[in-house]
Amino acid sequence: MNYPCDRFAAFLAHCLNSEDSALVQLSLGEIYARLTTALAARYAEPLLHHPGYAWRMSSEEASARYFDISLGRALLLSPRVQLSITHRLLQTLCQRGAEVVWRQAVVVREKDPTAETAQVVPLGAQRSFEQCRKQLAKLPQTISAGSPSPTIRARYGSIALRLYSLQAPVPEEISMWDAVTCAPAVLYPLSAGEPFNRFCSLVIDCVRTAHRPFQELLGLGRGLCPFDWLDTLSIQQTRALRKFLRVMEESKAVDTLEHWERAWQEAPVAGFASAAELWQSDIGLALRQPQGRSGIDTALLETAHDNPEPADYLTEEELLSTLDAFLARDCINQAEHSLLMGLHRGVSDTELKASAEIRAELRKHGGSFESLAEDLLKRIETAATQHHGECAS
Repeated sequence: MNYPCDRFAAFLAHCLNSEDSALVQLSLGEIYARLTTALAARYAEPLLHHPGYAWRMSSEEASARYFDISLGRALLLSPRVQLSITHRLLQTLCQRGAEVVWRQAVVVREKDPTAETAQVVPLGAQRSFEQCRKQLAKLPQTISAGSPSPTIRARYGSIALRLYSLQAPVPEEISMWDAVTCAPAVLYPLSAGEPFNRFCSLVIDCVRTAHRPFQELLGLGRGLCPFDWLDTLSIQQTRALRKFLRVMEESKAVDTLEHWERAWQEAPVAGFASAAELWQSDIGLALRQPQGRSGIDTALLETAHDNPEPADYLTEEELLSTLDAFLARDCINQAEHSLLMGLHRGVSDTELKASAEIRAELRKHGGSFESLAEDLLKRIETAATQHHGECAS
């Protein structure tokens, strides 16, 4: 398993199994705690890439948010299939019900349900099925815009969980966590080898599908917090933005409207009429002023610029001029000058720490970029205030 999401999926599969017990009791609170704790620690960097937006939220908050947008996100159907991967997970979990009769459980579409053969369902299975029915009834019945579900349902019927004559409606869109919470509370364990590996492969497919939108946003880089854009950008827009930014990177162009317009000719972004519109949009501003660059807000630098009416964004030339002025007035030293320019250009923390001078400055602030940035901004604001006071007098 080379991919972090696959390793996390395997961890989830193990949370839903036990090779040491005769039965697996699904304690939802305990499973949720195990998953979110692992996400906040073991998977914070390889899967969530939390260091890239640690300025925005803690690893614990990122863990809970990721759970909601992946395991807790209802998946849409593909036009090519009648059931989603999470419907298949629900069926597989139901077929692991403690009572043997659960092996006959199916999740199917039924346009004209046929009468089932009279089959005695043990009382215990009837009770656990009723609990599944109640849990399923609590789920939202909404269908996302653009989903092929209405067409598929009209052609093949609604989805149902069926155990002989017992039947429970299943929503068109369910999440992985829905599949877990709506399955029987007690399962039989899977032995190591083929039985567990087959189940683990299904869970991996589920996690990969749910993880894809988050992964696409991570690919934008520039210190963006992916959770801020999941409900704003479609996967298609995100992919187009990645192509657009790749053109910018390959040309080694700085962020100016002129350079964006040139990149736009090669890689336009759906949903925006022009490079100028993208430039002025919320995502355009975030890409130009990524707060993730160690928490330094370049908008505060603008207040320290000699221009009494600063523009919305400092170009590299303007920032360089500003920092040169501060360096000349001994407000900042050469290492701090290099640090701020590096942050503006999107240089990673690791690359910045490669400089002995910058490491020396960081040591003065306990190794914290945030502490150094706060000190720098205070000095710059103080110097700017004094400078404007001198000019006024």
